[in-house]
Amino acid sequence: MKNLFNKSCIILFSLAFTTTLFSANNLHIQQTADIRHSAHYDATSGASAQTSVEFKDLKVEALYKSYHVLYEALITDNLQAAQKAALSLSATAKVLPAAASITITAKKIASAKTIDAQRKEFSSISNELISIFRKGVLNKGAVYAAFCPMANDEKGAYWLTSEKKIANPYFGSQMLTCGSIKETLK
Repeated sequence: MKNLFNKSCIILFSLAFTTTLFSANNLHIQQTADIRHSAHYDATSGASAQTSVEFKDLKVEALYKSYHVLYEALITDNLQAAQKAALSLSATAKVLPAAASITITAKKIASAKTIDAQRKEFSSISNELISIFRKGVLNKGAVYAAFCPMANDEKGAYWLTSEKKIANPYFGSQMLTCGSIKETLK
């Protein structure tokens, strides 16, 4: 009877501990989302810095949204989130013949063991997407091609963003604002 009581106490303690950890993790996730959202808000003008875009093709829109999730994971230095986002991007890219190489590169990012390896591959995906966007895939709004001259061992690298505010996926928190907008894609 005493042994059964001890086992019950251990199970209840484990359940309470797991619930506490889960709640703390959810709070951290919400706080991170709140921080990311506030970073998109321009305090000087009181308006969102993100532009509204309308795509001609829903498949390209889905591809860009998947790419943007990967971009967000890289700017926040989140290896696991980048792996998951890359898997999603790979699946999304499969439906577009023009994005075949993105599928392969996204799988490399998903299996990468370091954030630096993910970032190196990200530049290839960005270049492919910029090529697709240069063909005129938007009905409304703009997407920006940003450039960091220090990425890829100072060879430089581009990325796409819906904002004019720089958030560098190649250095994340180390050098978040390194780079500049080089091209507006409409």
